[in-house]
Amino acid sequence: VVIDNTNQTESPFSTPTSTPPTSSPTPTPNIFQGFQTDEFYITFYGWTDNDPPGNSIAYPKRRYPFSEHENAGGDGTYNNPITFASDPDHITIGKIYYVPLLSKYIVMEDYCESCVESWDSQVSHIDIWMESNSDFPEELMRCQRKWTHKDLVVITNPSSNFPVDTKPLFNKQRGQCG
Repeated sequence: VVIDNTNQTESPFSTPTSTPPTSSPTPTPNIFQGFQTDEFYITFYGWTDNDPPGNSIAYPKRRYPFSEHENAGGDGTYNNPITFASDPDHITIGKIYYVPLLSKYIVMEDYCESCVESWDSQVSHIDIWMESNSDFPEELMRCQRKWTHKDLVVITNPSSNFPVDTKPLFNKQRGQCG
């Protein structure tokens, strides 16, 4: 038996659907309102492209009291910000910023020659440490490129209670970009 439903009308048992009235969305509060912001060209570096390769930094805490670490590191919290490198003539050693796109705090603890060259060309440049080791160098470089941004807004002199994502940007055990 073949049933032809081509001429069938709406079933007497179906219920009409109605569209609920639309309401205005609740605006999201700007938690960064009132804080100073800056824009930076943000790049990333890791074990294999550090100079020399490894996690050494130019301004370790034992010699520079405003630094937070002895070696590049950090989980992105206010109390353990991630190391970044730049030009110490433009950013004070120990300076902390908050990067909303990453939901992470960062701290100036390393020197970056390409950053110095960028600053000389009027481009504000910081290079953020990406937790890594000597494994997975190609994956690390791809991940660094993925996260690189021009004109990225950062919060200067941030409060300590902004939202934080402590998940690493690069998983050094698996070689996976976060």
